[in-house]
Amino acid sequence: HALGFLVSQELFDRIRLDIDINTTQKNSEARFRGTDTTSFFDEWRVWYQQLSDSVSDLMGVKSENP
Repeated sequence: HALGFLVSQELFDRIRLDIDINTTQKNSEARFRGTDTTSFFDEWRVWYQQLSDSVSDLMGVKSENP
């Protein structure tokens, strides 16, 4: 409860990942500079691999990503 939520004691076979990008279609202003967007696309594979490895470790399985 330290983080403000109750973890279910039931077994489950899925992991839910919510990503809040905080953008609506009505907002036409650019949220990010071009350099930020370029940096994101340069780094996403590394971040995805780190996330995949962390989730795999949490589940006690080997990551299948190269």
